[in-house]
Amino acid sequence: MKPISIRWTLATLAAAAAISFAHNALAASTFSIARSGNNFVVSRSGPGTNAAETVYYRAVSRSALAGMHFDNADGRLSFAARELSKTIPVAERSASQFSGLNKLFFYYHSGVAAAKDRTYRFEVVDDGGFPVAAMNRTITGDSSMSVAPAAFNEKSVSVIGSDEVTVTDKGYAQAYHAIPLDTYFSGLPREYLSLSGARLNMVIDMEVLENYDGYQYIQILANQTNHWDTGAKNGNPGTIGYSRYMAGFSHLHGQKLYQYKKYTFPLVSAGHNCGKITNAWDDAAHNYNTVGVLWQQYFNFNADQQARADDGRLSVPASVSTLGIRLNASGSNRDDWEARNVTAKIQAAAATPTLLGDPLISAAPSCKGSTLTVSLAFSEIVVVSDTPTLRTTWGDLAYVAGSGSNVLTFSGTITANANTTLEIGGLTGTVKGLTGTTFTWPRTYTTSRRVDAMSEPPREGNVYLLSSPMHLRWFADNLSANAALSAALASDIDLANADGFSPMGGNVGFNGVFDGRGHSISKLAISSSDSSGRTGFFGLVGAQGVVTNLVLSDVSVSSSSPTVRIGAVCGQNLGTIARCSVSGSVSTSGNSNGNGSALGGICGENGGTVRACRAVSGSSQYLLNNRWSNTSVGGVAGVNTAAGRLESCYFHARYADYNHDSSITRGAVCGANAGTVRDCVGLHDNNNWFNGCFGSNTGTTNNVPFPLDEAFSGGEACYALNGGVTDGSQTWYQTIGEDAIPQLSGETVYRHGSVYNNTNHIWSVAEFAHSADFSNGVWSVACIFGGETVTLSATGTCAVTTQPTCTNAGETTWTYLPPANDYGATATNAVQLGVPAALGHVWGEASYFWAADGSTATASNFCTVCGAALVETVEAVCVVTREPTQTVPGEKSCTATFTAPCFTEQT
Repeated sequence: MKPISIRWTLATLAAAAAISFAHNALAASTFSIARSGNNFVVSRSGPGTNAAETVYYRAVSRSALAGMHFDNADGRLSFAARELSKTIPVAERSASQFSGLNKLFFYYHSGVAAAKDRTYRFEVVDDGGFPVAAMNRTITGDSSMSVAPAAFNEKSVSVIGSDEVTVTDKGYAQAYHAIPLDTYFSGLPREYLSLSGARLNMVIDMEVLENYDGYQYIQILANQTNHWDTGAKNGNPGTIGYSRYMAGFSHLHGQKLYQYKKYTFPLVSAGHNCGKITNAWDDAAHNYNTVGVLWQQYFNFNADQQARADDGRLSVPASVSTLGIRLNASGSNRDDWEARNVTAKIQAAAATPTLLGDPLISAAPSCKGSTLTVSLAFSEIVVVSDTPTLRTTWGDLAYVAGSGSNVLTFSGTITANANTTLEIGGLTGTVKGLTGTTFTWPRTYTTSRRVDAMSEPPREGNVYLLSSPMHLRWFADNLSANAALSAALASDIDLANADGFSPMGGNVGFNGVFDGRGHSISKLAISSSDSSGRTGFFGLVGAQGVVTNLVLSDVSVSSSSPTVRIGAVCGQNLGTIARCSVSGSVSTSGNSNGNGSALGGICGENGGTVRACRAVSGSSQYLLNNRWSNTSVGGVAGVNTAAGRLESCYFHARYADYNHDSSITRGAVCGANAGTVRDCVGLHDNNNWFNGCFGSNTGTTNNVPFPLDEAFSGGEACYALNGGVTDGSQTWYQTIGEDAIPQLSGETVYRHGSVYNNTNHIWSVAEFAHSADFSNGVWSVACIFGGETVTLSATGTCAVTTQPTCTNAGETTWTYLPPANDYGATATNAVQLGVPAALGHVWGEASYFWAADGSTATASNFCTVCGAALVETVEAVCVVTREPTQTVPGEKSCTATFTAPCFTEQT
């Protein structure tokens, strides 16, 4: 495996030069939670386990209430060096373990299926209260404890049937007529009605006729079978004491009416101690003619301040075990009367929901930016609508659970500064009981809790080392005072349980160095913009800002308020973003007119440099989601301004365009480009709405392909991203056959014609030839992958290898050396024969020898170079120049002519 090497330099990274990459001992552990029986097992892993470490745990209410459904559980977890797990027992309780009012907390709304089971949340948090691990726990409910709104419907219960009962003037001591409540409560949760403070509101219907003229009386009693009131006379039912209601009436005053007429008690249209009312039951709706005189009716407010319901009916607590009526008569003579069809019409009426005790608040620590949870316990089952919000001085809390139970829980991010006192002041939205009675917030609750101050993260020089959600919050909070703060991730940070992050940097922008060191921040959720409409991990990366080596995985960055610049790393970049990776979802919502909004995988708008970054698929189906018109959408950047540079970046994900209209400028690399883009690749996917790498392009581009997915898995995209560089200085690597997309480390990708693999060329030298004058040599080279051919030329260098002699020519050897990338070619020699030519002899002075008679002459000579001898004898040509005499000899002249070039003629 080849280690990655970066060859570019960033002047702005000079401030980060002191950052070391060997600090795993400082990294926080990764925490997880498992459950074994009645225990939560908190485990840690990673390099941080080599050191001692302290976190906190807490069990937080949802629809299950701490201290009721489960034990209050919170505290400190101190791990020794290399200690990997801790076990926290949390006892849970069922309804059978409770009696009295506490059992109320196990009933649920039959129409809200989710309310049957109660839930709570076990959290492990850092020293700022930021969750680092969490597990939701469900306590299975009891289906027999469901309560339907129908439990509050009116029911008719027969007290005296159609058989006549004769009433005389013997007083109320006559036979007690029980109202069979068991019949009323059949199939109904009587216990719940009693515990929740429900009331039984009722009227008694009965038919009456007179055997003799007189006064008639009725008493309704609760939990009284052996006591009754006395004193009935002349229509006054007596002094109320034991009974809950009593009335005196006459069927037809002054004469007997031997005819059944219907009566209802109480008379809801008449007041308490109302006095005589003639024809009191003359009700056309019942088709009665003139019926009866009400002389008096009383409600026992001494026994129960709520003895009369708002609609005039008699009201008794649902906890009443027995109800009954007693009838009486009075007059001057016999006063007998008959009663039949006596029916109690009973309706349970829920009490208006109230809070049971003070709000229950999640355990400390609680720092600005961490999560606050508050649970409210109600006197009866409640149902929410309009998404209620709990208002506190630490920030508004959103409803999270409990509708259909009598516990509602709210949770949200603490926005208040350190030392702010927690006050819980009110509730927006609607909370109603089973019968529609509306909860009204009673008062402001002032607590002793204050926002904790966040601890400063450890530092390495001027660089803060972030290893937890609290560290990240601290850094974000302090950027407002110093935009040039620098930080590095000391470990992965999981924000799955941490809500409410806002874009960092403010309007000034981030102008420090944020080095991810290859670590990831996962589950980042941002749905708000800075004041200039920028949304992302950073709102604005300023001209001096650097974000590098950062992985943002499974992010959820969204905006519903155009106009906005939105991207995962930042909304707007004026600095440098390098070697960052993004997956998850970056989206707009609301089907709005974006009016120039910019949406990108890395950044919304780029006016700086984005280098070696990628936007890829994650757990979300679509990385980019756009519902706005008039928006520029790009896989890397929505807009690249004239000053912007995109280099060696790629988009490999899906894009959902919900509007599909022509006002959207969309490109797989950049929506609208006016700057420089080189060596970038955008995915051509039929499931995307990209028609190319650019939606509009007025800038400078080089090597920006728009290939299908096969190019990414097969290495072509990686090779393009590197601009063809394969010497180890390239940015992207890919192990073909293993990596589906290019990586920042791994194997080098080579190209062989149209073939890409992790093996460099293996060349075969097909042939070699040289020019006619031997000055140049040419190889023809072919690669065994793809048949790619290369022609290599070299100027020959010559050397005389055989020197010429006087008589023989020499030999010259030409040597051809291949260029630096020799493709496997080696040095080749070619021999030129006869070059240089033979030197020829160099003769010295000749010697001559004549015969005595001068008839021949012999010449001899030696070569001064090689010593070769040259001898030539020729016949001379003689001419007598003087004839001889007797005394004087004659003379002749002889001439020898030689052919050898080194001789001269001599006479």
